[in-house]
Amino acid sequence: MKPKVKLALLVVSALVMIGFLVHDFMTGDVGYRTFKVIGVVIVFGYMGYTFFSSNRESEL
Repeated sequence: MKPKVKLALLVVSALVMIGFLVHDFMTGDVGYRTFKVIGVVIVFGYMGYTFFSSNRESEL
């Protein structure tokens, strides 16, 4: 897959997970899934951070 496609999938999936998180807090249904979603959002954020901060020339 191209890097831009990977980034687009990463952003869309992170937004969906953040939506789940907001929904859980608004409905007061905080449980195991909420903590799992928080972990997924942290992982996606780290992946996005490393994608943007990496030196693109070193991958060649």
